[in-house]
Amino acid sequence: DETLNADQIMAIRMRYKLPQEDESELFVTPITNRLSPVASPKFTFASSVAHFGLILRRSTYVPDPNIEQVIEHLSVFEGQEFPALEELRRLIGDAESLLAQ
Repeated sequence: DETLNADQIMAIRMRYKLPQEDESELFVTPITNRLSPVASPKFTFASSVAHFGLILRRSTYVPDPNIEQVIEHLSVFEGQEFPALEELRRLIGDAESLLAQ
């Protein structure tokens, strides 16, 4: 049993065996904790879409559903326009209108 180093958050272990072989081979890939302090724009957008979807589904994973948090996350795109962002903003506006009724 291997222990993790201080900079590792987990290790992925996978066994693989060729059909004609009797024994499997273990592959171990450590995952290090080298997260960027700033999320990429693609990740920020994707996580905003996911967060919004969880709010709409009233997911238990979002105990305090607040569309304003999604809008705040999207503020990093201030001044930028692309079709998916425009559509997400429209959907958020529609959801806010429906929730206000």
